[in-house]
Amino acid sequence: MRGQLLMNIQEWLEELIPEAYRRYQPVLQKALVHFVQALSAERRQQILLHQMSAQSSAERLTCLMRDCPTLHKLGQLLARDPRLQADFRERLRELESCLPLARAEDYDWPLELRPQEALAEGSVASVFACLWGETEVVCKQLKPGVAEKLREEFAIWEDLGGQLGDWCRADGLPVFDYRTLLASLVRLLEDELHPSREQRQLLLAAQRFQDMPQVQVPQVYPQLRGLVMERLYGTPLLDHELAGELFPLAVRVLLTDPFFTPEEDGVFHLDPHPGNMWVNREGRLALLDWGSVLVLSKERRALLTHALLSAWRGDQKDWEFYATQLTGAPVGICPRGGSLSGLLNPDCWGDQFPLDLILLRKILFHLEGIEAQLGESQLMWHVFTQAGLRFLAELPMRLAAPLNWSGFSTHLSNLDIVRHTVLHWLKPSDSPD
Repeated sequence: MRGQLLMNIQEWLEELIPEAYRRYQPVLQKALVHFVQALSAERRQQILLHQMSAQSSAERLTCLMRDCPTLHKLGQLLARDPRLQADFRERLRELESCLPLARAEDYDWPLELRPQEALAEGSVASVFACLWGETEVVCKQLKPGVAEKLREEFAIWEDLGGQLGDWCRADGLPVFDYRTLLASLVRLLEDELHPSREQRQLLLAAQRFQDMPQVQVPQVYPQLRGLVMERLYGTPLLDHELAGELFPLAVRVLLTDPFFTPEEDGVFHLDPHPGNMWVNREGRLALLDWGSVLVLSKERRALLTHALLSAWRGDQKDWEFYATQLTGAPVGICPRGGSLSGLLNPDCWGDQFPLDLILLRKILFHLEGIEAQLGESQLMWHVFTQAGLRFLAELPMRLAAPLNWSGFSTHLSNLDIVRHTVLHWLKPSDSPD
């Protein structure tokens, strides 16, 4: 049984990996084989049973990912990466919003709730429609046995973290700090094991959007055990006729508002894929699934602003100065990508590409993917417009502010603006635009 499954892994990778990334196949194969071999015999048997019903290599790989919570989360992270083949990304997107494998009776239900139908499943939890008396609600439940599976998988990844670097080094591939990166991803999944944290994020989000009637987050019922929310009815954003009109609003509330805030912490919804954005019956943008968020401090956002402005100017020395403060290690050539995610190209950020920037890039991938499906190419324009509007709103305060004060929402002092502007004008004529 084990030999058959491991042989299939090799076949999947040969079929799925694009030619441009074929050099990574040996390391990926070693990592997946090591991972599966380290699982308990009972789990390997369950995986094989699911494999036998799959019809293609892509389906077998997504089946494996659904059987392993950490791989499920990894698949969601990769689903919007444009460097992968389009058909493979399409398959991975199934991991973003699929129906639960387990039956409703396999879950532990609060006595007040009567489960009605399954709605969706993520890497750690499933969502069911329920009745609370006569009120329609949804309940987010941890998948049966998921905590035990995660504990087993966390131990495997801890062991793999060090070996991945050795394998990459031996094959002449880029070497990252895989141990730290995997440990950080593990912490994200651990957060999802505690529904109270998502409940808190929903309450904070409701407070944040209370003055924005065009945005809705589900109301929570903290008096009930577990995570119970109101049931929202509507249409997925991409299927709605107002999708093009609401996309700039989505960019604002998911990206520019949390980035260009004067507050200490900018809180980003970490899974803004199309399945988590709906248009409700009143035409409001409904944001679902607040199980994972990215928190970027004002200091990190300010450094990133300076680094990206330096990259836009093509100033390698300036770029290195700010980028190394973000990574804590040497960086490469400043990025010149034509997209926002291109500015966070890991090849430019060195071996210590930090997790918070990886997750910010994931958010950008989601938004760029939605933009592509809408047939638009204005995400960067929307971001620059919002930044410009915030700068104009700051002008009265800037007139009275000290030259070097950078407490503004755009994170730039008056002196910073003068400096970046002058350096751009003084750029040698033969520098790339």
